[in-house]
Amino acid sequence: MKIKYLGDITPIPSEKIGIGGAEKLTIRPLVTQADGALTVTMVLLELAPGGSTPNHSHQREEEIFVKKGTGLLKYSGKDIPLHSGFVIYLGPNEAHQFVNTGSEVLELLCVTLIQNV
Repeated sequence: MKIKYLGDITPIPSEKIGIGGAEKLTIRPLVTQADGALTVTMVLLELAPGGSTPNHSHQREEEIFVKKGTGLLKYSGKDIPLHSGFVIYLGPNEAHQFVNTGSEVLELLCVTLIQNV
């Protein structure tokens, strides 16, 4: 078992971990292989006002919970409004982009398979 406190997890700027095309994005690694995770990882994506992820896809599925804030999910040519409480399932290879359209940080809790699983 491992227990952490969110405030003790340092946010990592997206450019430091090779996420090109992101704007005002930081990542907090909540549960990773370094914690002993074997199958899934959990991260908190934090988009500052005006920030966005790049338009991208993954070879694995991804589950997202909108913890705080407002924004858009750009998916399949549509802009889907989001706010806290939304739950999103993205299947493998589904291109998507998150954009913060609000005045506070958009917090996205992301759970996905560890890349080498």
